[in-house]
Amino acid sequence: MPVFISAMAARGLKRRQRFSTQTEKDSGGGGATALKGKHRTQTPALTQRLSTLDNLAALQITDYATVPNRVSVLATTWQESVQCESPTKRERVCQQLFVGGQEEYELLEALKFLMLKTVIQLHSDMQNGSCVPEFCWLLFARDTSKCPRSFFTNHLKHVGFSGGLEQVEMFLLGYSLQHRLRVFRLYKADTEEFITYYPNDQTEWLCLSLVTEDDRHYNVPVPNQSELDSKKHDKPIRPKWNKPSSGTGKTTVL
Repeated sequence: MPVFISAMAARGLKRRQRFSTQTEKDSGGGGATALKGKHRTQTPALTQRLSTLDNLAALQITDYATVPNRVSVLATTWQESVQCESPTKRERVCQQLFVGGQEEYELLEALKFLMLKTVIQLHSDMQNGSCVPEFCWLLFARDTSKCPRSFFTNHLKHVGFSGGLEQVEMFLLGYSLQHRLRVFRLYKADTEEFITYYPNDQTEWLCLSLVTEDDRHYNVPVPNQSELDSKKHDKPIRPKWNKPSSGTGKTTVL
């Protein structure tokens, strides 16, 4: 998520706010600090990940045939956001998109399909005795998500409608996007849990900020217009797409 994807995550977590394209490397700065430094813009590789989505058909997803198109639209829309010349223009694109229409719904569904693809891969790795991230212990230990089918039926299909993401699923979202989600938990102020990372081990990934008051409703922090106007940048701020790697990063053997 540069904030285009942050916005998608916040939408899936049952609340929308103003969306900008705020993305930053984890440097201890505020959540509304613009990305500094040089980061290459990479074309999304979302459509390339469809080759591993064949197992979705076995889950009897009624609109499985629409998956390639939805993921392609997500990749295209992402790239349009990346090509914006300034944070202000990128925020405008997001505000026009996230209005509860059909296109927003399709982007949310594409994001959920990517999460399902990640679940299928992680579950397969566990069954084969391969290394998996620690959060998989909790994810697949639940009676309602012991396998990809039950996770989809009991959890993922309801996201954005009658349900949101639990904390263990926030780790899954981070791995699916290959980005670290830095969540400012306001009700945990003055405690060690005030800032929580999902995942907390992939320190090399770009860091994306969210704010929550209750671990249920999430907002994307954006700077005031006056702050944007006062900042001077040598080059336009461009989000970077981390091409998903073949492995799962820092892992733990089950």
